[in-house]
Amino acid sequence: MRKTLIVKDGSSFTLTVPFRGKPIPNVSWTKPDVDLRVRAVIDTTDTFSSITLEKATRNDSGKYTITLSSVAGTASLTLSVRVLDSPGPPARVEIKEVTKSSATVSWDTPENEGGGPVKNYLVDIREASKKGWTRLTDTCHRLTYKVSDLKEGEVYYFRVTGENEYGVGVPAETKDGTKISGTDHYFDLTPIDLSGSELDHIYESIFPVVSEKPSPPPKLGVTDVNKESVSLAWARPEQDGGSRITGYLVEAMEKGQEKWVKCGVTKFIHFTVSGLRENAEYFFRIRAENHAGFSDAKEMLTPVAVKDQLDKPDFTWT
Repeated sequence: MRKTLIVKDGSSFTLTVPFRGKPIPNVSWTKPDVDLRVRAVIDTTDTFSSITLEKATRNDSGKYTITLSSVAGTASLTLSVRVLDSPGPPARVEIKEVTKSSATVSWDTPENEGGGPVKNYLVDIREASKKGWTRLTDTCHRLTYKVSDLKEGEVYYFRVTGENEYGVGVPAETKDGTKISGTDHYFDLTPIDLSGSELDHIYESIFPVVSEKPSPPPKLGVTDVNKESVSLAWARPEQDGGSRITGYLVEAMEKGQEKWVKCGVTKFIHFTVSGLRENAEYFFRIRAENHAGFSDAKEMLTPVAVKDQLDKPDFTWT
């Protein structure tokens, strides 16, 4: 059986794993942040276990782990599912710059891009006094969009939707309305909360926000290893320093060496380092970057051995 199953949005799929053990082991299925006992149907006998999900969506993509346990020991196997679906909502839709006639909308790539990378974004606008949305563009290829010819004193909401080869995804909109006011000088503004006082908005219009370097990513781990590459994943910084995270710097150092080597820069929270020496051991570290600079590094304390990983022999494929 392939370890990555590819399914279309709306279809059903079943993962079946044969196994052996004496005594017969207990079997459990897990997926991060999902209770599979509710989302799926699990069927287990003395020799195999299967899990079935109906009407798959982008949220069903990810890693499914089956664990066998008995007094003789434990064994686990992880299978990946990729659902070919449109993207989830873009992350952190914000207004970064406001003048008396314009506003700049910014956002991050969706945490779940569906079955393929986002190739395009759609941007909409709505006046606070109206319910209908107006399309500003359906061909934005960046993570920012400047909206011009706005009415001074008017309050607007904005929303952004990602699109990949499988369709238009789920929109995300600004939480608060943005009032168009000020001069033609640019400031880093937070959208006003219309339910409260405008004092904070006036203060921020006079005193621009000063950005600081972000905090380092709090977690760093390995998701896959083979004889020439290591795949890493990490958590977003808890503090962005008052400025949007623009990317992450990935570095490696071979055990026994003293110099860190730049492996690449990515806007995502995962990266595969390739071209490594087989059987060598490497340390890795990550730095987050915003407009103020790089954070301190999050370092991996234990080196990673670059070699093919073998599955435990407890699972028997037919």
